[in-house]
Amino acid sequence: TPDFDPTPDFDPTPDFDPDSDPPPPPAPSSTPRPTLRSTLSVPSAPPIDSTLAEEVAAYREAAALVTSSPGLAIVRLRAHRDHFPTSALGQEVSLRLVQAFTALGRDADARREAQTFVTRYPQSARRAEMEAIAGGAPLARPTE
Repeated sequence: TPDFDPTPDFDPTPDFDPDSDPPPPPAPSSTPRPTLRSTLSVPSAPPIDSTLAEEVAAYREAAALVTSSPGLAIVRLRAHRDHFPTSALGQEVSLRLVQAFTALGRDADARREAQTFVTRYPQSARRAEMEAIAGGAPLARPTE
């Protein structure tokens, strides 16, 4: 083997002085570091906060209509229930539906919604009130 040299072409001794200070850390990059989420090709779910914000906004818009436009309030509250079936605001939606039905003089619908409320939310603090409405208690008409 005429061209083979078994000795390496580099010096195997370290190129630093153990008594000197360590080199400074590299300067921070302006490019953001990739995160686990950014490196995965999994679609991300919408942020929980945005969904809750949507629920709250839709509920507030509908609830504001109960006394001034109860028919429209019913439409919006039912749409809220359909769009957010597991909403944390479910009890409030049901309560506002009872109020809107009452405002329109639709007592049978108000009582039916009150009974639905009692069935869905048996541990609610408003259960006794809803049971009374479902059982035929006089309905107070909301005033503006």
